[in-house]
Amino acid sequence: MKRFGKIVSVAALVVVAVMCVVFASACGALTLPEGSYSGTYTYTSEGTTYGYVAKFDVDENNTIWDVTFEAPENATAPGVGMLPWDISKFTEQFSSEWTVDQLMKIVVEVKDNVPTGEIDYSETGKTLTVNATYSVGNAAAILAMQNAVNAELDA
Repeated sequence: MKRFGKIVSVAALVVVAVMCVVFASACGALTLPEGSYSGTYTYTSEGTTYGYVAKFDVDENNTIWDVTFEAPENATAPGVGMLPWDISKFTEQFSSEWTVDQLMKIVVEVKDNVPTGEIDYSETGKTLTVNATYSVGNAAAILAMQNAVNAELDA
């Protein structure tokens, strides 16, 4: 009987250990394979199409590099009105400073498929400077990056 109790105890410990591994991997950081990614986010407001194509690389440490944004082909208003020097300031914040997991923790408020400009990055542990004049454009750029990640995860 004592032997049976020891077997049950060991079996229970093994089950708990396996569950810990499963839960740890399920709750771990979001990662992508090393490579180049591209995603698009567009929306139409009052007959004008706005948006971004985001392109970036991810290294073996899941760090984002070489972020660029451009207007999508179907956009009637390129770059959501952001001037090149404004978008580059925004872009440079991500390169080598953010991981994919941190990027995906950014919450962008969207109403009727249009970003409101409300960007919550409090769960990232990072600082993000958003130009108040271009907060909707910054939000669309983040959504384009997140769409690139989601496309890879869905593939």
